[in-house]
Amino acid sequence: MKEKEKEMKIKTELKGNHLGMEYFVVFIKIETYGISPYKISPLGHRCGYVKIPSNHHFYQKNYNWIDDNYDIEVHGGLTFSEEKVGSFSENGWYIGFDCAHYGDTLETCTKEYVESQCKKLINQIKSLEEK
Repeated sequence: MKEKEKEMKIKTELKGNHLGMEYFVVFIKIETYGISPYKISPLGHRCGYVKIPSNHHFYQKNYNWIDDNYDIEVHGGLTFSEEKVGSFSENGWYIGFDCAHYGDTLETCTKEYVESQCKKLINQIKSLEEK
């Protein structure tokens, strides 16, 4: 018997700019298939990402380093730091968070909620920039 196959689809739901910094919200959907071509179970969650300016001290810093050195508050904590976010982002440096934690639901982690968390993250990044 063939094992279940998983297919991941990433959709950009929202892009924006807050205080001169780019952010976006994506929905990641994982579809699991059995031996037949019929979908068994759809799973998915949202993530939020912020592009870090090249002159900011978070640029090219791992999210663990940021957590260890700064008190950044965002849904579930920072969980991402990379040069790109999938094939849909420009080169740069991004930090982000996901809504795939225990208790997270699509009803509570709406794209509007994730957008508000991106703006909250940007506010914190900008406040550290000014110090």
